[in-house]
Amino acid sequence: MKKILTIIFSVLLCVGAVGGSFAFAKHLDGEKNVEQPEQSQDSSPTDDSVKDSQTETVGAWQICTDVSQLEVGDKIIIVAKTGDFALGTTQNTSNRSVASIEKSDNTATVTDDVQVITLENGIHENTFAFYVGTGYLYAPSSSSNHLKTRADINENASWSIEIDSSNIANIVAQGESSRNVLMYNSGNEIFSCYASSQEAVVIYKWVDGANN
Repeated sequence: MKKILTIIFSVLLCVGAVGGSFAFAKHLDGEKNVEQPEQSQDSSPTDDSVKDSQTETVGAWQICTDVSQLEVGDKIIIVAKTGDFALGTTQNTSNRSVASIEKSDNTATVTDDVQVITLENGIHENTFAFYVGTGYLYAPSSSSNHLKTRADINENASWSIEIDSSNIANIVAQGESSRNVLMYNSGNEIFSCYASSQEAVVIYKWVDGANN
């Protein structure tokens, strides 16, 4: 009898163990099927922010036909009237280098070697100062054909601009220096200041997409 009870007790223990394992397995399966919460999308960029990050400035260098088109803050380049050359970024000892451009109708395509000039107020009324990133272009001499860069604005760095019906720009420094007209020297392939006639220049202004 004692032996029979021992066998029955062992069987009951086995059944209990199997049932417990089944319940535990079921519990794990239920955890696998629990729906996970959606991840927050707050950190993802919105469509608008993506568009903003991909926005590029669109515009063109357009020739100026009247001085009224110029104002403080404008970006300009100074270009030879004939030939595909613009005033360059290299400040030589006494003049400026040239840089190649491509002209098409009344617009131009430029390279990084072209000097982009920011217009500021000159000392005199209705004059501009030509800021080139390291200082201001000026006409320093009455005895030599020089165009240099200085740290601040003086009268020789204050330029009057007139543009005629052929779009030629007459750019004249207003200080005491008599060699004060900014022109292109095709013989030496430089831009500098002269008292006598050299090659005429024109001005192109950066016009962004909003103003086209």
